[in-house]
Amino acid sequence: MSKKQRKAVLSFAAAEVIRGYFHIGEHCAANRCEQIAALGGQFRGRKIRVLHVIPIVTAHASQQSVRVGAEDWWRAISALHSCGLTLVGSAHTHPNMGIFMSAADLDAHGKLFRDGVSIVVNPQSGDAAGFGADGGAISLSVAKTHSGAKATGKGKHRLFANGKGA
Repeated sequence: MSKKQRKAVLSFAAAEVIRGYFHIGEHCAANRCEQIAALGGQFRGRKIRVLHVIPIVTAHASQQSVRVGAEDWWRAISALHSCGLTLVGSAHTHPNMGIFMSAADLDAHGKLFRDGVSIVVNPQSGDAAGFGADGGAISLSVAKTHSGAKATGKGKHRLFANGKGA
């Protein structure tokens, strides 16, 4: 890993919340529209530790966009601060659209999470990638646990595979 590249490490619990909220690998109405969640954690040098996920269920979503109001972000930030955590980014889905940062994604990320991570997930496959405010790649991994979750490297990968061959 180059010294300049950022790295995001999700706790196993945070990855499980994302997997469940985004209905990874399921073919259901819930994952046909974009969904979004706030990521709470800590900045540790070039590493972003994601420890808590707050689904934003009140977001206005369509198949190709998701809008979150300032009040929703404020509630998420307040909840994270009450746990001693900081807003370190967001995770959102691109249902069957590919893993990339759209112009709207880049604009929102640049305003809200200048140093944070934006995780984009295809809920049908579980493919995911992390991005910075400039749209550049951020390495993603899930912390290893006794349950055998394995860490993954940089780039697009099946970070949230559901164990059913998603």
